[in-house]
Amino acid sequence: MVREIRGNEITSNFDKYYLEKAIEAARKRYSDSDFQRPSTEVVDGRDGKCRRLGTESNKQTRTKRYVFAAIAIKGRGRTSTTGFNSYTKTHPKQKWYSIRNGESPDRCYTHAEIHALSKSPRADAIYIARVDRQGSTGLARPCRACFQAISDSGIKKVVYT
Repeated sequence: MVREIRGNEITSNFDKYYLEKAIEAARKRYSDSDFQRPSTEVVDGRDGKCRRLGTESNKQTRTKRYVFAAIAIKGRGRTSTTGFNSYTKTHPKQKWYSIRNGESPDRCYTHAEIHALSKSPRADAIYIARVDRQGSTGLARPCRACFQAISDSGIKKVVYT
């Protein structure tokens, strides 16, 4: 049985610390330029110069609203892996759990929980955070597919914002 703990229900300093680490990782990922898709570069045939088209508008429209980060913990305080959501890549495990839970296989991009579990399948707890553009946190409860993957991997505790 998986024990779920919402961020405002945390009582232990241990859980508070690792949830803060997940929030910090998500904020860092959001500020990372790799998360924002690069603007389109076009070579003009007349003068051969490379120009960027719509740099500012691409950053605003193509950047997703939220970043999810998941930190998997082994034992009592050993960080196993950190995973992030992706709006461009997928993973076979994500596709399998999504289809198993009745979701469309065309729209199954990698979730932070699946990313963390694919890098380290053995963990005791997982901490999940969601951060928006302003850096504030939101509800990050795992979806049905991710919750199934978490319970199948033997994780006993899920803490989320």
